[in-house]
This record gives sequence, structure tokens and C-alpha cells, in this order.
Amino acid sequence: MAPSAGASAGGSASGGASEQGGASGSGGAASGGAALGGGGGSSVGGKASGCAGLFCEDFETGQLDPAVWTVKANQGQTMKVQSEQVAHGTYAVQFHGAPNVVSYNFIIASHAPAELRGHHYGRAYFHVTPKPPQKHTEFIFAGTAGFPKLKYLEVAESDLGWQLTYVQLTDPTGESYTPATGSVPLAKWACLEWEMNDNPDQIRLSVDGKSAVSFDVNFMGKKSGLVGDFTDFGFGYYIWHPATYEFDVYYDDIVLDTKPIGCLP
Repeated sequence: MAPSAGASAGGSASGGASEQGGASGSGGAASGGAALGGGGGSSVGGKASGCAGLFCEDFETGQLDPAVWTVKANQGQTMKVQSEQVAHGTYAVQFHGAPNVVSYNFIIASHAPAELRGHHYGRAYFHVTPKPPQKHTEFIFAGTAGFPKLKYLEVAESDLGWQLTYVQLTDPTGESYTPATGSVPLAKWACLEWEMNDNPDQIRLSVDGKSAVSFDVNFMGKKSGLVGDFTDFGFGYYIWHPATYEFDVYYDDIVLDTKPIGCLP
């Protein structure tokens, strides 16, 4: 279960626009990076090979583009673009979770194409090690602006299984979610694919090309238009129930589109 948000935050970030942050980004230079509006490339709207959708991020510039990403982190959580653990290419983003504290650590894209706002598909390569906290850890969300006070659909984990959730952190606060289903892959890369729809409100998740869990949302009797618009897309984690151990989450090769994307060969 998610408590109300509103933890204080402090610190600074590089490699992305920092707000309420304590996350740090690494430097470097390479081809690729974030792209909006078709094609890869390190500049918004730029062209490069390898982008399979309307929004792409492969982190191959070695840093976050502040025109695309805002870093949101608190309670000493850290983020960096690194080259030690990657799914493809040279770089991926790493989020390091400190123990014993309710906290969040995200990169959030707020300027994705308008075509994604009502219904979209996503794909990301995902790696968590050694294991996440075992009671409701959020990984991926799409929702309204105003983090951490927002409405959103999420891909999360509970009891080391997948949990799909609608979360409302504006009045009246609450959530609706699936029971833990299947198993979250641990200490290895997995291809996550999802579909999120706001009319009606639905989430579908596949892992390595196989259907994992689906959710038709019913929140206080309402089943459609709960979010309103998917304007913000977040990747990282929200630790609602802390663990006593540290953990790391990695993402690579993120794509958002209006049609299914598929895993890389």
C-alpha cells in the first residue's frame, strides 16, 4: 500500500534537470541518447538510427539530456549513467537504493509527443539486483504532472512478483492494484513491454515476450479517464516499504510509441 507522498528532498544533480533531487549523472560522449518525435539522437527531435517509436532513450551519450529528463530523488538516493552494467551498447542508467527509508529516485520525461497521452505502448530493458524491497516498489509510471502529487498507472513489484497499480496522490488519495503475480527477474536483464490506456484504464505487461499480468482498473467505481492525460513518464523506483539492504535498478533502451514495439533481437 502506498502512503501519501511528500517526503522532503535535497541535493543536486548533473546530466539532467534536477528538482527535489539528490541524484547524480555521469558525463561522457557517444552517439544516440534521447529523441522525441521519431528517430534517435541526443537532441530533441533529432534523427539517428535505432529508434523504434515516438520517444527513445538508449543513454548512449553517456549523460542525460536536461531538455528531455528531470531527476527527482530524495533521502540520499542516487542515479548515474554508467557503463559497467548495460543491456546493449555502452551505457545504461543506474538507480541505487539506500536501505531503511521511504524514498523515490526517478528520471521523468515531461515533453513526450502528445500522441502518447491517452494510450501508449512502452519497452525498456530492466535489471534489478540483488532484489527489490518486497512490499510495493514502483518502477515505471505514466501519469500527470506535479510529482510527487499526481495520478498515474504503474508497473511495480510486491513480494517479488509483478504488481500493476492505479495510484491517486491527489484528493481523494487511494489506489487500486493487482495481487503479486509471477516473478520479477533478479540479477539479469529482462525486456519489459507494457500497454497503458486511460479509456478505459488498463495496464498490460509482458516480460521477455511473454504475457505476465494485466489489470482492468476500478477505482471507487470509476474505470475510465482516471489519469486524464499521460504527460509524465517516469523510470526508476519508489520505495514505499523500505528494505534493510541496498539494491540497484538499471534501465536501457527505453521506447514509447502508439503501437507495440517488441524486444530487440
